Amino acid sequence: KMLINENSMKYLGNRSNDEKRVFTAFKYDGHTNNHLRIWCAEAGIKDFRKVSSHTARHTFASLLISKGESIYKVSNLLAHKSVSTTERVYAKFIPSDGDKIMKDVKFA
Repeated sequence: KMLINENSMKYLGNRSNDEKRVFTAFKYDGHTNNHLRIWCAEAGIKDFRKVSSHTARHTFASLLISKGESIYKVSNLLAHKSVSTTERVYAKFIPSDGDKIMKDVKFA
């Protein structure tokens, strides 16, 4: 089961059966990306050949972190066993206040 925020829910509409899978073609095998690309092409996404389950996951995580979400929360959402995995891949997206911090430093 995956949580979806209210903003996204307004585009999805009402479900007729909460027990039924939405993405029935996803079996997490070699055909997953093919199905995803077909859906993207049908949705009118021009660069659908660049889309994969990995790029969708990476975009999700990097957007959350760049907006200031905790790397620990993102690690949990990605189901990483260790936060160090998340840090290694996504630390570069953490917003930096380095310039502001250095301007505020006072030397005695």
